[in-house]
Parts: sequence; structure tokens; C-alpha cells
Amino acid sequence: MNCIQRADLHRILLSEVQPLVTIKLGSKATDIDPNTASVTLASGEIVEGDLVIGADGLRSKVLEVVLPPEEKKLGKLSPKHTGDVAYRALVPSDRLLADPEVREFVREGVNIWLGPERHLVGYAIVSASRQFLLKRRSELYNLVIVHTARNGDETVRSGDLELMRAEFANFEPRVRKLLDLVSSATLWPLLDRDPLNSWVHESGKPYRAQGAAMAIEDAAVLGHLLRHITHKSQLPKLLKAYQDIRHSRATHNQLGSRLSQKSNHLADGPEQEARDAAMRSAMEARLKMAKGQSGSEDDPGFKILKGERDRNQLAFGYDADTDVENWIEKNWADMITLGAGRN
Repeated sequence: MNCIQRADLHRILLSEVQPLVTIKLGSKATDIDPNTASVTLASGEIVEGDLVIGADGLRSKVLEVVLPPEEKKLGKLSPKHTGDVAYRALVPSDRLLADPEVREFVREGVNIWLGPERHLVGYAIVSASRQFLLKRRSELYNLVIVHTARNGDETVRSGDLELMRAEFANFEPRVRKLLDLVSSATLWPLLDRDPLNSWVHESGKPYRAQGAAMAIEDAAVLGHLLRHITHKSQLPKLLKAYQDIRHSRATHNQLGSRLSQKSNHLADGPEQEARDAAMRSAMEARLKMAKGQSGSEDDPGFKILKGERDRNQLAFGYDADTDVENWIEKNWADMITLGAGRN
């Protein structure tokens, strides 16, 4: 399995959108008026449109406008430290291939090591050039190295490699070898925000962007909905549809990430032993299936695999277009009424 590098994804999205829109860099938003759908920039320029979409991250300026007062009182405006930090590092695959003990990781899928208050994820990613995208050749190995934060610092910065390695000094030798191959890493504090009840301002303007996969799904749903617009009077209803379609799924994924954080960092003990036993059963069942063997419905490993398949289907089998078309089919009559007689 190979994964595309996020920088490549950015380039692909940029190349697709540039012919369609004007992109203005260095344009810091200082104020948003939801009633006129206008944004005031630090330069004093006011940009007006029919719709303001807030995809401006955890420290969102748009959220200040969208979030109802009752949710602001609950502290939902400010992001919270999850208690973890992550080092992100890229290692040339050639370095792994030169070592017999770790070269297998370049050819395998995702590799995960779990331990008390820390875990590490590694996987190969496709090279930056389109030539390598077509050849599916991995030139880089991505490492995500997570552990409990030692302070509440929320600054993204260059990581201290010796401190990083010290956090995993008791892990197996292959992990220590991988970390020795890292020449530079960026330290990211992991922040989160409680799920929001409302993504749409009462005037009809939306907010939502969190995580690469969810953000792309969000964009697909919103874009598909907007293709059906015949007049801006239809915007509030379509944006309410956007929240109705996306809220449950996005919130489910966000809360699922929090559960994974707890499971990945269990201290040694009964819970950790039960987690490891379940993972071992699933691996044994997976090996049996690879050999063409079928398992009993009562086999714990096969039960776990079925649960994994169901979760994977939920995660990767999602069809944004189908969700939108189902909504349009049920509500199109109202949309026609809203747009009728408008210029």
C-alpha cells in the first residue's frame, strides 16, 4: 500500500481550482459580516460575495461569528490541548532499504507500535513527481511519532531529536533504528475542539473544516449542493442541508479519534492485555483468511475482523454524491418554490 503525500494532494487540488477561482495569498481576515457575506481584510479591503465558507482551522475567525453565544459560554470557541504532541518526519526510503532489519516496512502497509502514553505510525508514501505517482514508487517513509506532552506548549516548532528518541528508548530495536534514521522532525501540539452543535450562522452562512479526509468530503457535499442553486435565496436551506448531511458523520469521526487516543496509549495492565489479545486474534484470523481458510462466527478473531470491515466500509465506502442526491430528491420541490420568480 502507498499513500499520497499531502503536498502532492495540495498541488492536485490547486491545479484543479486555479482555472475556476481567484486565489489571493497574504490576505488576513480581521472581520466577517454574516449578514452581508463580506470579509474585511487587514489591508482594509472589504471582499463581498454571496457566501462565506470558513475553512480556516482550529483558530477560526469565521467561528467567532458562527458560534452561538450559548456555545461560546461552554468554551467551544478556543481549541484545547489533547495532552499529546506529535513529531512528523520523512525519511528517504533508501535509508530503510539499506538496513535488512527495517527494509520490510517500505514494502508493507501501515506499521503501528503502541505503548504506555505513546505510539508510532509509519508508512511509505508516493514520490512528489507525477512520474512516480504513475509508477507507484515509494521514495519516502512517513513517521508520525506521538507521546504525552511534557508541557502545555501549543507552538509548532522544530523537534528535538534526542528528546524524541528518549521517549521511545524502551521500544523494540527496529523502532529505535527507524528513529535513528530521522534527520529532522517537526513537533506539532495536538489540539482539538468539542463538537459544535451548529455549523451555520442564523443568517444562513456555514462553517466546517477539520481533518484532510473530512474536509474533502465536506467540500464534495457542499460543492454538489451548490450546483443545484438557481438563486441565492436558496442558500440558507442548502446550507442547512449541508449541516444535516455532514454533522453526524464528521462528529462521529472526531469522537472516534479521541477513543483511538486512549486505546493507543493504555498503560500496561488488564486493559492493555485485552487490547493486545484482541489484536493478536484479529491478526491470526487475517493470516488464516490469506491462506483461504474460513472461520467460525464464534471465533473471536473473525468477529473482530468483521467489526473492522464494517468500520472500514463506513470510513471508506462513503459516497458524498449519493448523500446529496438523496437529500435533493426529498426536498427539490421546496427548492423550486424558493427559486421561483427570482431574478
